Amino acid sequence: MFGSRHIIIGLVAILTVAGSQNVVAQDFVYNFSSPLLSVDSTGKYTRTAFCEVVAGADGKFFSLGYFGNTTKTREATLLGTSVASPVAYNYHSNLYNKALVLTKHDAHGNVDWQVSSAEGDMSGGSVASTSDGGCVLALKLRYENESEYVSNVLIDLRDASGASTKVTADWDASVFTDGKYHRIYYPVLIKLDANGKVAATKVFSSAHAVAPKASDYYAYGCTDGFELQDVCTDDDDNVYVVGYQREALIVDGDTIEAHNISEWVGDPQHACGSSFVIKFDNNLNYVRHLSSQSEATNDQANHIAYRDSKLYLTGYVKARKTFSIAGATDADADAAPGEKSELWLASLNAADFSVNYLKIYASEYVDKERTEGNKVDVQFVEPSNDNKYVYVGGYIMRAGFVTKDGTSVLPGEESKNCGFVVRIAATDGALEKCYASQAGISMISSVSPNDDGSFWAYGYDWSALSAGDVIRAYLFDSNFDVSQRATLLTQNAMATAKSMARVDNDFVFLAIVASQKSNKVAFLNTDESIEPTTEYTAVAFGYSIAGGESALYTPVDKIESSSDINIYAHNHAAHIIGAAGEVVKIYDARGTLIRTAQLATAREAVTLSPGLYIVSVDGINKKITIQ
Repeated sequence: MFGSRHIIIGLVAILTVAGSQNVVAQDFVYNFSSPLLSVDSTGKYTRTAFCEVVAGADGKFFSLGYFGNTTKTREATLLGTSVASPVAYNYHSNLYNKALVLTKHDAHGNVDWQVSSAEGDMSGGSVASTSDGGCVLALKLRYENESEYVSNVLIDLRDASGASTKVTADWDASVFTDGKYHRIYYPVLIKLDANGKVAATKVFSSAHAVAPKASDYYAYGCTDGFELQDVCTDDDDNVYVVGYQREALIVDGDTIEAHNISEWVGDPQHACGSSFVIKFDNNLNYVRHLSSQSEATNDQANHIAYRDSKLYLTGYVKARKTFSIAGATDADADAAPGEKSELWLASLNAADFSVNYLKIYASEYVDKERTEGNKVDVQFVEPSNDNKYVYVGGYIMRAGFVTKDGTSVLPGEESKNCGFVVRIAATDGALEKCYASQAGISMISSVSPNDDGSFWAYGYDWSALSAGDVIRAYLFDSNFDVSQRATLLTQNAMATAKSMARVDNDFVFLAIVASQKSNKVAFLNTDESIEPTTEYTAVAFGYSIAGGESALYTPVDKIESSSDINIYAHNHAAHIIGAAGEVVKIYDARGTLIRTAQLATAREAVTLSPGLYIVSVDGINKKITIQ
């Protein structure tokens, strides 16, 4: 059952809740589901996980995951395909020694290609699409046999054709004396083309000045010097990586210094240094970087997004005395915030990293006498389609937010996680709307904006474990009222909503489900269910919105082709592939010819303002929507 892809069509009922708008209710149609399954040499199923799913430029999806165990992994299966990984894992916990699997597929689970790793240990990653239908991976990697100095292979990537590309780094254990368990991680970027072939790689290094402590659990390795949190691309396929660091990063000879508090003694559980963002060109050559300057217990950049020449960075800072990015500070923020965690958002110009604004959204407490122990966990940043707003969210604990009009949004009980999403004005960073709730979605992992100001939110509900309704999608109207709810996946144990991506009416979701109480994962109004095979099992599943176009949004047309010519919209431009020497004509929504040009190469992009256009070339007339 689990070794193949399951496709069953059914309807998932939507519960319609009275909202402030007359929103047209729609049904979700179930398309597919598939677990990521890994079997070790003893025949035992092992842990698997997903990192992220993103939409590609050509209407497909990229799903990034990993698998592995303490013994040699024979294979993994996902979406009906088998992924071999001849890696002998020998570490003490199956949380480590993980092999990569990246799949390009459509919204019905049909696979274009997969790549995987045959050496190296993956400790997390992110993926961003590129305009040619390929993608860029940002990975945190170390040697497979971390206790031996003989290997310098960080990853042996097997591309879609099976060809091997090895990314290596020099081993440096000069600060260690015990001769084992040296978890030396490196940041690695890998660019893949539309056919799953490696186009470029980049490895840079992290200093490890602090040696492990024998009395600490983390003595199994040196203090991790960095975390890569997210990656995105711009209109020209420049690459932006965001994360935070405890030690210096060295990129093409340029050093990015960390800014740790003076009290830090090297324990990664108690402090980290500073946030950073690094820009690379479309060949992964280093361009520039920017890092925060802070005196804070924690300073973490978590996510990044690009829209209309702007970058939006978000994260949280805890127990800060100071916090700034390129000299920019938030004049409205409390000067003495104490121990609390605070959400922040920065807007940068992508070209030169100049800062448009930096905003800190100070927490409002449920218990006015208790200001410590609150938490802000940031899961996403997503600009609206018209770049008027920026959505940021995740979950909060023991605190809420105050909007610019003075409205306070607070959860009821201080000890529970509350899923939250805020709407922020893209121009000046003003917090305009906020939703926070312990019931329904106690963690919001992703949002997908619609053209009319409404948006879909995807997450999971820890408060409903006994009832079995775990993973849900909510439709928020433009006033931040929940107008529809859909239960996409149910079970009687724990499930985690990881990531959501969307193309037109099609959604792909990633989740991780726990094997407890002999539970099964059920997809409503279908005969389909999946039984987790081990403690944690990764699951990919897809739905479409029935009815197509509606008042909710205007879908972006998928790629159309005639012969070898493709025309599609991506990153605020019309892309024309395979029409070198042809004349392209572009008409606006009124039918007025606004642009004529002869295409010099086989891959051309024409930047356009938001709106509806007709692109005509070599007898093909294609309607596209630029967002």
